[in-house]
Amino acid sequence: MSDRVYIAYNWIGPRGPIGNIRSPDIYDLAQVETYTNIHVEADCPRETFGYNCVDYGNQVGTNYKIIPASSCAPDDTFIFPISLGHKDDINYLFSPHFGLLERSRTWRRTLELIRHCKGYLVFEHGFEAFVSDPYLDVMHNYLRYHQIPGKKVIYAAGCGNIDEIYQYYCARKGIHERDQIKFVRFFPTMESFAINENKDPHENKYDPEHFPGRRFLSLNLRPRPHRTLLLGMFHKLGLMENSYFSYIGLQPGESILSKLDEPYMEECGLDTEHYHEIQTLLDQGKFYVDPDPINETDVISDCEAYDRMVPFYNDSILSVTTETTFHTDIMSVTEKSFKPIKYKHPFILVAAPNALRNMQEMGFKTFSEFWPEDYDEIRHHNTRLRRIAEICAEINTWTREDIMEFRRKVKPIVEHNYEMLVSNPYDTVYKDMYDYVVTHSKTLQITEDIQ
Repeated sequence: MSDRVYIAYNWIGPRGPIGNIRSPDIYDLAQVETYTNIHVEADCPRETFGYNCVDYGNQVGTNYKIIPASSCAPDDTFIFPISLGHKDDINYLFSPHFGLLERSRTWRRTLELIRHCKGYLVFEHGFEAFVSDPYLDVMHNYLRYHQIPGKKVIYAAGCGNIDEIYQYYCARKGIHERDQIKFVRFFPTMESFAINENKDPHENKYDPEHFPGRRFLSLNLRPRPHRTLLLGMFHKLGLMENSYFSYIGLQPGESILSKLDEPYMEECGLDTEHYHEIQTLLDQGKFYVDPDPINETDVISDCEAYDRMVPFYNDSILSVTTETTFHTDIMSVTEKSFKPIKYKHPFILVAAPNALRNMQEMGFKTFSEFWPEDYDEIRHHNTRLRRIAEICAEINTWTREDIMEFRRKVKPIVEHNYEMLVSNPYDTVYKDMYDYVVTHSKTLQITEDIQ
């Protein structure tokens, strides 16, 4: 029998626990019998763990089990998970006097078991790549304040190159190996897509004989510099008429000109005149895609969006996917990277360097057989963006025969990627945590008898 790892929660009701970030309120008590996010046959809480405990099916084969934190003993190997809100102020979360452990009224005994015995903290922050210096600084300071060794902490972040980023951080900050946190790549939206597709299948039937009406699909909500630049380059290169390109995050009365960065524009061969033309089209209501299908969609889980979204995917050749981060070496991996895979769509990733390599490491196949993917290795950000635009311009010259040949040849790749997604390769994150905790806990000597 494998080693048992417990998942400890401060509060566990009749149908499951609530997250360790908080205490139950009157709403929790009122909804205890009908709380849709925690019911036994499904889903457990929307926390780091739940789907992957013996209590709820043990889908990954590891030996987790939920228990009350109050019942943990010094010899118990346990994880105390805390999910961090992606819109929360990081300085507030890790305030030395009123941080997340204080806010959740975590037992002093639980902290002692983490400090001196076989307990581990798990911070889950998976929706973006929250690993910039300010995040890591306040986290390390908070752990020092609570005298929690770095080796007793796992940080699950949505960063594809977390090891590289964190080792560089530790080298610059002089953080000794014994004080370094264990990091794991954590992409909860991948799991959401997999679970939703298995519970309520909406598999897109890829038809290699269908000739799409347009070349490119690029869905953009929040105006970010790389998205604004990509829009300008698509307009300059004459790609927009062959594209479904949304750019809908401007506030009423706000001009796209306010989103421009002059040095970036110069590096991308653009000027303000290109954006005056785009602004005119926006003002006339002549933009290039009706924004309703994505404006009304749950962008995280993509639930109930199939009927609105599938026509755009089926009527275009490939997605030009703009991830959250671009002008940085920190690789954010969000739902944007997985949506084309869900819809069996080839893709180009407008993301941080080596984003394609990260997808390949997870088992997904990419498209170097059909267009150059050298852009993925270009470290200079705007040079990488210009290379992506060049590749798109070349694809735009494909003939009907080229497109149909591509459609037929790419089918095994998009089918493989879809099967990888719905089989939930994300499960490895739980195994990674489990292996680390079991292996590391066996090296510990309990130095204090916790009563």
